[in-house]
Amino acid sequence: LVMKRIQQMDVFHRINRWVAISEAQKQVHIEMGIPGDRIDVIHHFYEPKGPVLPLPKDGYALFLGRLSNEKGCMDLVKAWRLMPPGRKLVIAGTGPELPALEAMVASARLTNVHFTGFVSKECQDALWQGASFLVVPSVWLEPFGMVVLEAWSRGRPVVAYAIGALPELVADGRTGLLVRPFDVNGLAAAMERLFENPDELAALAEAGRRELEARFSKAVWISKIHATYEKTLSTPL
Repeated sequence: LVMKRIQQMDVFHRINRWVAISEAQKQVHIEMGIPGDRIDVIHHFYEPKGPVLPLPKDGYALFLGRLSNEKGCMDLVKAWRLMPPGRKLVIAGTGPELPALEAMVASARLTNVHFTGFVSKECQDALWQGASFLVVPSVWLEPFGMVVLEAWSRGRPVVAYAIGALPELVADGRTGLLVRPFDVNGLAAAMERLFENPDELAALAEAGRRELEARFSKAVWISKIHATYEKTLSTPL
């Protein structure tokens, strides 16, 4: 009802420029009725908080984020049941799905899955130090995915579902691995691929850090936002 009222008032055409944080989000906004030629895509930037961390010898797969349905942790645990023994998964965060996830892990007797609860930004160094890679199994249309940039800044590649904006960030086979959404078998295979191939893991990690510096720096963001300001000021409604 709110959207219909906004469209009736022609509010969208009274705004000079819009900013979307991804091409995926831009498409959603176009479907809402916002004119596509007035939307500029400007990705978030991320400034590394420290040097790249060396990859651990026997690291774990890491999920870091809110434990809610759209983040796909249920798929992650289902995929983990297919993994060979000797691997370790760390799920860091809290949220409404935590009890169900803990119950699923207990029911499947997955002794190699560890829940840390909430971990503050100031205490996440140890998480990244022990991680081999990050898993982003989101099952909704992620508008961006800042945690991907965090992983790259720490020197960690990413395994992610190819949904929402994630394919805009992660180049499959170059800065990480992309998996067809909801494919738990594919997710398990991608994680095992990185565990089994430390050289590929290291190459993906290095490429991710370069991608962060080339495409998602503060300087790139400032340049793009300045261009949007200039278009806004020079284009009358």
